Amino acid sequence: MILKYKVTILLSLLFCCKWILAAGGEIDERCKIECACCKNENCGPDGFFPEGNCYDGCIDGYRGVRCYDKCTFNCPKCDKYANICESCYDGFYLEDTKDCSGVCPSKCVSCTSSIVCTKCKDEFYNDHGSTDCRYRKCPVNCKCEQNICVECQAGYFGPSTTCVETCPSNCNTCQSKDLCQSCKAGYYNGKQLDNPQNPVMYNCVHQCRAECTSCLTFNNCTSCVTGAFGPTCQQQCSTGCEKNVCNIENGNCICKQNFEGVNCTKCIPGRYGDSCEKTCPLYCKNEICDQRSGKCNECIRETITGRFCDTCKDGWYGDTCNLSCPTYCRDNTCERYIGSCYDCTNNFDGIRCEECVFGKYGKKCDLVCPNNCADGICNQGSGYCLSCMNNYYGNECTICKEGFYGVKCDQNCSSNCLYGVCNRLDGECLYGCKANFSGDKCCVNSENCLICDTNTECRQCKVGFYNEICNDECPLNCVKDSEKCDKKTGHCLSGCIAGYFGGDCKASCSRLCTDNVCDQNTGRCSKGCDSLSREIVCLPYTENQTQTENNNNNNNNNPTAVIVMGVIIAVLVISLAVSMIFLWRARFSQNNTGGKTISTENNIQEGSDGHTTSQKNPVYYNVMETDSDSQIAKETENNEYEKITSLHGSEHEYGHITVGV
Repeated sequence: MILKYKVTILLSLLFCCKWILAAGGEIDERCKIECACCKNENCGPDGFFPEGNCYDGCIDGYRGVRCYDKCTFNCPKCDKYANICESCYDGFYLEDTKDCSGVCPSKCVSCTSSIVCTKCKDEFYNDHGSTDCRYRKCPVNCKCEQNICVECQAGYFGPSTTCVETCPSNCNTCQSKDLCQSCKAGYYNGKQLDNPQNPVMYNCVHQCRAECTSCLTFNNCTSCVTGAFGPTCQQQCSTGCEKNVCNIENGNCICKQNFEGVNCTKCIPGRYGDSCEKTCPLYCKNEICDQRSGKCNECIRETITGRFCDTCKDGWYGDTCNLSCPTYCRDNTCERYIGSCYDCTNNFDGIRCEECVFGKYGKKCDLVCPNNCADGICNQGSGYCLSCMNNYYGNECTICKEGFYGVKCDQNCSSNCLYGVCNRLDGECLYGCKANFSGDKCCVNSENCLICDTNTECRQCKVGFYNEICNDECPLNCVKDSEKCDKKTGHCLSGCIAGYFGGDCKASCSRLCTDNVCDQNTGRCSKGCDSLSREIVCLPYTENQTQTENNNNNNNNNPTAVIVMGVIIAVLVISLAVSMIFLWRARFSQNNTGGKTISTENNIQEGSDGHTTSQKNPVYYNVMETDSDSQIAKETENNEYEKITSLHGSEHEYGHITVGV
């Protein structure tokens, strides 16, 4: 039992090894279709291999359990599991390698080696001990039927059993050396050059025309050289003939690519040129163009023009000239393929003249962009600025940016405007001022300015206030009106209320003044005094004093003059005070003598030029007065002197007063 098992295993191994040795041959895929290579097409799943087995074996030339593998080389039959030939096809024999690679001698049908034929071809045979079929049954120059010579081969003649005579060199077949039955190509029998005067020759000594490859006579060619046709081969085949060959009678031929017609003389539609190698212009109608020049006979569209239909008529563009040029191209012309304008009509710009030049807008680009558009550019449809220049904003750049005002929006709003916003025209703060600031431009840090000159200077204070920031109140004794006092100095502009005088109306008029009214500048009683007082404030003016005081008043309007005059007046006041003291002493001494007189005299002076001038100067005289008058005068005098000496020089002046002693 164990021995039988070992034998089975050994046989299986041998079978597998044999199958492996057979692997690697050429597989014919057609054999996998059903049972194509199985003998009798008989195959099935029974057997060792999963793909099935051919039950009756393989057809000739195939091997293997499923007969997929071809036998190698020239084997009609080979071992089932190894690539070893069992027999060979005719003309081959088994080499030592068993692969039918040996070739039999040329006269053998089959053989066993390169020198031993097992079967000879017809007409050949072995004799005198030969094995390679070297002997022929038919004579050498004969054509035999059943090993019998029936006629001589071309170029030979003689008895039918020998055919040993050679025909003339230009003959194909002949009956004798002087009678050729057919001539070789290029030669003919008959009269030379077909000339009736020449003798007839039958030995193929006459040569055909140069253009003829064969002929019956000189003027009757039977075949022409390549590219020629006609009875004498004088005509040329069409360029379009395949391989340049055409019918000898009419020139008809098989056409090359791109040619057509019986003689292949025309180009197919869409082609032109000597060899129809060129393509007709794209837009020739029906793809037809002149075969030589390529010029289109007609264009596919009326909007296309030019010899080659390669140009659009004015006003059109596109591959097929089916698109209209942009409306504003100058002269209605544009680039052939993309439609870009070469130039634009007035005010238009851009590749297709669809944009306005800088500074213009509107459908016809005839409207002017707003002045303050940056670079003069605005939206072509609406006219709105794309961006504004300087400090402008808004669709049309007519509004100043926040914080700016003025005709050119080049002035800054006051930094004290609430929210930084001011009126476009005058710079007035629209929403009022920040805390503690006032004025239409919020120019000063106080609440008393009405109108500003600049963002930092006030022009007009509220009534009752003055100085640069309007934080000082006007004097209480100013006449109340629209302004009340000067913006810079604080002096009362419309004068003082009754009883006061001076720039700031702080000085009181003398109690001697009638109705308590005195000159606003000098303090002298305007209506005189209530009594016959001899105080200075009650003395009348001279003409020169009036003029001088008026001049001084005018000078007071100038701040610099006021300062200078103030110094002068101060000196005069001091001098006057000293004079008054002397005057008082003099009057006191006169009173003691019992009398005083007062009068006015004219002083006549002679100038250096010989002319005389007169000037009224008050001259005091002694007059008699009662004790009561003297007492009243003393009291009044003391009061007024106290007032006069207490005034500042800038508030009043007495002019040129001379005291007579």
